[in-house]
Amino acid sequence: MQTDRSGPDGPERGDATAAGDDLHIEAVPTRADRQRRAALASTIEGEIVPRLLMACRASSPGPAGDEQASGALEPGDVDELARLLLAHGPGVACDYVEALRQRGAPYDLLCLDLLAPTARRLVALWENQDFSYTTLATSLEGLHAVVLEVSGAARSDRPVSHGG
Repeated sequence: MQTDRSGPDGPERGDATAAGDDLHIEAVPTRADRQRRAALASTIEGEIVPRLLMACRASSPGPAGDEQASGALEPGDVDELARLLLAHGPGVACDYVEALRQRGAPYDLLCLDLLAPTARRLVALWENQDFSYTTLATSLEGLHAVVLEVSGAARSDRPVSHGG
């Protein structure tokens, strides 16, 4: 049974039609939709990402040398982490981050050059309507779990492993 999620601007985008609950019809974004997207993007960029960066900086054991950071991250790593979060969730994403750490990426580099840009990438994909708001929220929640795990691993100098 489908519940009515209509609001003052009409039915919520992405609702299933009466013909079938698995059929999603996306409407042209309304002005209210665009305003909500802009507000969410602003909140993520202005509040969430800076807090993630501060948490990672605070948990980083110290500045990394240039020799350690060179080549530790590759251009496709942000897209790959976003893809893993969308497809598999935080467990697989943590394994990927640990593989990068084993490759030589220090914790501060992971936070600044991987985790924060991944949050921005997920929002950009959502803004391009590549997936629903629910998927964005779930992916950002998974990214938050990865950040917490990386932070804990940095503090205790242990491998990054979800649930570890």
